[in-house]
Amino acid sequence: MKRALTALLVPALIAGFIGAGVPASAEETSRPTAPKAFLTGTVAEFIQKIPAVVPLKAGNKGKASFIPLSVANGKDKRGCNLRQRMLIDSAHVKPKVGRKCVLKGGVWWVDQGTKKVTKAKNVGFVPMLNYADAWGQGASQWTAQQRLAWATQVERPGPAGPQVRAKAVTGLSATQQLVSAEELEKIDEFSRIASVSPLASLYNTYCNRGFLTLAALATHPILVSVCGQSREFIDTILGSSLNFDIMCRTQETRILNVRSWGLSLPPSDLEAYAAISSKCRYSVIAYFIQDMAIVNNIIRIPDPATVPSEITGGGGAGGVNPAVKLPFSDYLAAPTSGVIGRDLFGVAAPVDWGAPGVQTGYLRLWDAGVSWRQMQPSATGPIQWEKLDQTMAMASSIGAKVSYVLGDTPAWANGGQSGAVPPTNLGDAANFIGQLCARYRTPITSFEVWNEGNLTTFWTGSMEELAELTQKVRDAVRGCGSGSQVLASSTGTRSSNAFLTNYSAYLRALAARNWPVDGYTVHSYPSADGGPTQRIEEIAQFKTLLAQNDAPVRPILDTELNYGLAGLGQDRRVIDGATGAAYISQSFIQSVQYGIDSLFWFLWTQADYDKLGIQLNAGTPQTIQGWNQTAEWLVGQRMTRCAVGTVVQACQVTGPKGNYTLLWTTGAEISVDVTGLGSTVQYLNGTTLPIGGANTIGLGVAPVAVRS
Repeated sequence: MKRALTALLVPALIAGFIGAGVPASAEETSRPTAPKAFLTGTVAEFIQKIPAVVPLKAGNKGKASFIPLSVANGKDKRGCNLRQRMLIDSAHVKPKVGRKCVLKGGVWWVDQGTKKVTKAKNVGFVPMLNYADAWGQGASQWTAQQRLAWATQVERPGPAGPQVRAKAVTGLSATQQLVSAEELEKIDEFSRIASVSPLASLYNTYCNRGFLTLAALATHPILVSVCGQSREFIDTILGSSLNFDIMCRTQETRILNVRSWGLSLPPSDLEAYAAISSKCRYSVIAYFIQDMAIVNNIIRIPDPATVPSEITGGGGAGGVNPAVKLPFSDYLAAPTSGVIGRDLFGVAAPVDWGAPGVQTGYLRLWDAGVSWRQMQPSATGPIQWEKLDQTMAMASSIGAKVSYVLGDTPAWANGGQSGAVPPTNLGDAANFIGQLCARYRTPITSFEVWNEGNLTTFWTGSMEELAELTQKVRDAVRGCGSGSQVLASSTGTRSSNAFLTNYSAYLRALAARNWPVDGYTVHSYPSADGGPTQRIEEIAQFKTLLAQNDAPVRPILDTELNYGLAGLGQDRRVIDGATGAAYISQSFIQSVQYGIDSLFWFLWTQADYDKLGIQLNAGTPQTIQGWNQTAEWLVGQRMTRCAVGTVVQACQVTGPKGNYTLLWTTGAEISVDVTGLGSTVQYLNGTTLPIGGANTIGLGVAPVAVRS
């Protein structure tokens, strides 16, 4: 079954774009009548309603993801290609169309209706939301025809004037804006420099030189936030209040386009828009726009979780940095998490390598000698229970839950092929899980349906088959009556194309079966040179993909994590014990902060293991201490509020152990003002020291706890 995403109403402007030489697909020729759906409100209200979602990066091919080359070059019966058809339809006064689509005459009002152009070659098209942003903010989940409709939608503007501000805007919000050749050249130059320049360089290049173009300012909100500090400052840069109004209208059109097509925006963009919207006169105008998210059956992205407050610091005279000031100095906030249990602290620990020497409440059984192939090597012989019995006994002795991972097909079940090949009869796998469930019942807390099913390394079948297997496992577990959870197949995010393409298909197949899962699993390994900050970006990408596929809100388990692993062209990075302890501690704290129910470390070993960047075994006292100290801080407590900055991170917890603030940095060694938060500081190595009269502490990558 395929999820219903094929219905498409192409705007009237697009109706003639599929011309001679470009065959129309069944989807393109099936255009239902538009439902009577309208959005109403002010632009400021629309800003508040646009979801703040981290953009997806995987799979983006730029303009080609929206307008295939065959469509761009395909000609209609007049000999006109896509650009020429867009020029004809967007002209204020239509040009004459000659042989081979030579355009003569015509009038176009460009640069927000402030400039009249009479030569088609001097007209450029610029998307209100660049292709990469549109892809990342939801268009990756559209059909190809929906992306084409969005990318080729352009208004037919007239000359700008006071009357434009006086009336409400009706109809469709344009995707493409018309700009002059000169403005297009400036935008191209801006984009080229912006892609390689840090923020400070952009400020010096554009804000101080007055080179910032109208369209560039309006479509790059990070510069709005830098340069747009005041109406007067913007007027100085742009030269006149008229230019400011033009910028507001450009921003207004972009917001309407995002809202009407059901797209999202990054949190930083929305913050910048909210800051400047109060300076634009459009805040009192009501807009009525057709809801393209309904018309085109585009998935709505649900509202995200609250974005934490930003920590701000500053520089002092003579190059001395004062202590960073936190945005809170008390413990008055209400809890935002439930009681943190031992099952947050999960680990992969093969029984023959000994019980894990860290505080853990959850064991994940993969690479543990108990795969389906290892336990049921014969279709007719008995299941080999011995090692799994030993593992369950170990879990019982340490009071840990167990998550069993279904994977590794036996040769008898798939015609003698590798364990990555699905069983010929999916029911064989479900029957195996049913027998495990009946034998162990409650001690197996969850069943994960295949390890990294998005990768052909582990699963060579289709995503439809994987979803069907998930449904069968769910039925088997429900039939067992154990109450165990069934978790969706895990996915790595690091192999971005397999993540976007395959995992999206798996989610759509699950949706067609009414989501037969009790939770989702992800492997958030960052690249070899990444750390906890990059890991949270991977988590954000995973959550964005869930949201863009309209997945119901259910628990998320991060079932494999380590740092420094080789892969995707990178060699392994060896991480020292102190840094490893800091990374482990940060990862568990951030898992609570960002809504991860359990984190499973890969893995507890007998000795150092050359595939891992961070080692965790009896011979690594620093990583063991970092793990156990973090468990002491978190287990039994509730998290209240967090604050994140470019350097400092802070989360507060409360509970029977008292109130305290957990603090760390993304790498720098700095001083932090902890006034009002406590009198002692406890370090990751267990040492506790008093805080001096200056109420400041030194802070680095290793988390500390300031206690009240």
